[in-house]
Amino acid sequence: MKFGNDLAIGSATLSFAFLLHSVILLILEPAMGFQEFADFFDLEKIIPALNSGAWLVGNLMHVLTGFGLLFLAAGVASLDIQRPGASAAFGFAAAPLFVIIGMSGFVGQQLVGLLADTAQRDAALLGMIIGSRTMILYAAIALFGGMILMLSAQPRRLPLWLRLYGVIAGVAALVFALFPTPIPLILFLWCVAFLLGYKTR
Repeated sequence: MKFGNDLAIGSATLSFAFLLHSVILLILEPAMGFQEFADFFDLEKIIPALNSGAWLVGNLMHVLTGFGLLFLAAGVASLDIQRPGASAAFGFAAAPLFVIIGMSGFVGQQLVGLLADTAQRDAALLGMIIGSRTMILYAAIALFGGMILMLSAQPRRLPLWLRLYGVIAGVAALVFALFPTPIPLILFLWCVAFLLGYKTR
């Protein structure tokens, strides 16, 4: 199969974005004191991290992930595979959600900063901001997982090893909300594998 420009740009962009997501989640945020999910609701930990380079890069990478998915989905839609439109639809649906997450991160940082400057910190509003972004993130990851599973079901179109890993990555993405895993690392490995494995066909 011919490896189209959209597929190459999309998978390469996603590989870069998820690599930085992995570094932030697994290395930088734990060093900043974010060891558990509940820590992201702790203003004492959030306030010092608001203007950190890690969170700025994280928001930018969410936006980049959205654009990378647009390219990947556009490439998938043009493939000679079973149900290319259905496969691409998952990516097209996930892309704007990642962009929303990234953009809302900048807005959310400003809102949390305002809360920090008030005499009475509104924990309910803080919970709403973080909770909303988290739900959108779960949905975006699950949709990307659906796209990966659709691609993994294509017989003779991808190497067997890539299809098998695609099943693992897709299922991990679908159930991430219930069973947390280092999903950025899992998706980074899939994007790299797709870029390299697809080119060899």
